[in-house]
Amino acid sequence: MTTRIHPRRAIPLLLLGLLAGCVTEGENRKPKLTVPWPQDNMPANMDALAEDLMAFQGMTGSLPLDLKQLDRAHVGTAGAPHASRGYAYHPAGIGVLRDGWCVMAVNDRILPKEEGQAWAILRPPVRIQGAPTLVVARVPMAELTQAAELAKVKNGAAAK
Repeated sequence: MTTRIHPRRAIPLLLLGLLAGCVTEGENRKPKLTVPWPQDNMPANMDALAEDLMAFQGMTGSLPLDLKQLDRAHVGTAGAPHASRGYAYHPAGIGVLRDGWCVMAVNDRILPKEEGQAWAILRPPVRIQGAPTLVVARVPMAELTQAAELAKVKNGAAAK
C-alpha cells in the first residue's frame, strides 16, 4: 500500500529534510586548532603552568599580573611555585608570532630541550569552542626573539 502526500505538505517536508541535512553536515565541519609548532614530549611543569593560568583566568576573568600573584592564589592543578622557575611572563603577552599566536610565557631552560628552540605557552589567534585557550609548544628561538623585539618596538612607539 502506497501513502500519498499532498503537494502542499510535500514542499515543507522536503525543505525540512534539506535543512536537517545541512545542520548535520555543518556539525562535521567544526574548525580544528592546528598548532604550527611541535608539542610532543611536553614538559609537565609547562603544562601545569598553562593549566594554572587557565584556572586563574576562569576564576577571576583575567590572567594574573605576574606569576607571584598566581602562586598566592593557590588555584589549578599543579600548586607549584611558578614565580621562582625563571619564566618570562606577561598577562598581555610577550610578543606575537606568525599567524597571530601570542607568547604568554617562555622558559629556555626547561627540558626536554631541542637546540635552537624553547618551550612556550601560547594563546591561539582565535578562540575555538571546545579547544584550550592556552597551548604549550616548542618554538624556534629565532621566532621568539623576533616577536619580543617587535613587541619592544611597538611598546616603545606607544609610550611616546
